[in-house]
Amino acid sequence: MKRLFLEKIPAWLLIVIFFGLVLHTPVTVWLSSQWPGVGLFAKSWKEVLLIVVYTMLAVDVTYRHQWHRWLSDRLVWLPLLFAMWHVAVMIIAPQSLLATVVGLMVDLRFVAFFVAIYIFTHNYPYYRKYFLRALLAGVVVVIGFAMLQLILPRDILATIGYSQQTILPYQTVDSNESFVRINSTLRGPNPLGAYASVVVVSIIVYAVVYWRALSRKQQCGIVGCLVAVMLTLVQSYSRSAWLATGVGVAVIIMTISRARYNFFIRSSRKLWAVIGVLVVSVLCMVLLFQTNTFKTVIFHDDVEHGPIQTSDSDRIISLQNGLRRVVEQPFGAGVGSTGSASVRDGHPMIIENQYLFVAHEVGIIGLLIFVALTASVLVKLWCRQSDWLSIAIFASGTGLSVIGLFLPVFVDDVVSMLWWGLAGLVITENIDDKPNAKTA
Repeated sequence: MKRLFLEKIPAWLLIVIFFGLVLHTPVTVWLSSQWPGVGLFAKSWKEVLLIVVYTMLAVDVTYRHQWHRWLSDRLVWLPLLFAMWHVAVMIIAPQSLLATVVGLMVDLRFVAFFVAIYIFTHNYPYYRKYFLRALLAGVVVVIGFAMLQLILPRDILATIGYSQQTILPYQTVDSNESFVRINSTLRGPNPLGAYASVVVVSIIVYAVVYWRALSRKQQCGIVGCLVAVMLTLVQSYSRSAWLATGVGVAVIIMTISRARYNFFIRSSRKLWAVIGVLVVSVLCMVLLFQTNTFKTVIFHDDVEHGPIQTSDSDRIISLQNGLRRVVEQPFGAGVGSTGSASVRDGHPMIIENQYLFVAHEVGIIGLLIFVALTASVLVKLWCRQSDWLSIAIFASGTGLSVIGLFLPVFVDDVVSMLWWGLAGLVITENIDDKPNAKTA
């Protein structure tokens, strides 16, 4: 009974979250379209499951006498400090109850998921493989449906409730119907692009590390998967995700080229091949520079179709407003004062920058805590370069941090919870993968 309560139930709940996240958006949109009153409750299913998991984790940590061990861990006390500062800001700058609840969910859910995975997987490393399988199944769903969207009617998602009132079934590049941006099962093209960038980087790292050990059939499968994910990334038309992918690949090259992976540069032909691909890519970009397609997709400068006020101009205005508000309110405007929470409160404040988003919510102090936590996680991943997945998550996390300069990337629950959850899995990896391994 003790094993069921402290091990099996939390494990299955975490598996449900890992896989359920990729189905979260279409299911909640359908429920909201059928029963509008249950929309907010349906969206909070993962937070409810996390509360149950934390209750069981608290009992397990008490049973193992681990409170001192975890509270002295930087990757636990920094998230706890981040949450406590949110409580302080709630007192300093109170918002409405609904806005505060939604704001807490948006700001803390990915951090809470990271800590839950970090502690549970450390105590029960045997379940790491099941979490990874759930993640892989989610990738199949997201990329598989993205491929279907390339041939299905562009408004196919409208049949399950996607609309102007919920989530658009598809978007375009500045109202140009020639450039359709797909959603797959995520909230929009930008989250899909961010998700795809993580998958692209992970596939590339795996292929580079294990290519010689793979059979010809497996190599073809890896290439096919990479092509499918790259098509998804391209069709999202997310420029920030493209940039993040480029940053991630650059990090991979710099990391794997170290002495520990000298097999990667053992053959000069491989190195020259990489350089050649990069040079050809740059030349192609230069040749396309003056084309209408390039101007529309990269610069959103299409005189014939595009509106005068593009997404770029909207983003600049948003950044200016966000920076001004942060300067005016250095301790934060309050939890729930930004993004979707502020829309529910009737005072919408949209900020297209992850760091300004955090600063607007909980001030400069909250931003410093968030940056310290993110940096600590990335440093832990960097220190585990013997594992290919650590390299992949570090490289993709660096890319997501770049996306954060242009979009509030961690506001999206799917992208944020999956990456932070995966980071928690990787950091706790050890050799002892026996079930129910008790650690003092």
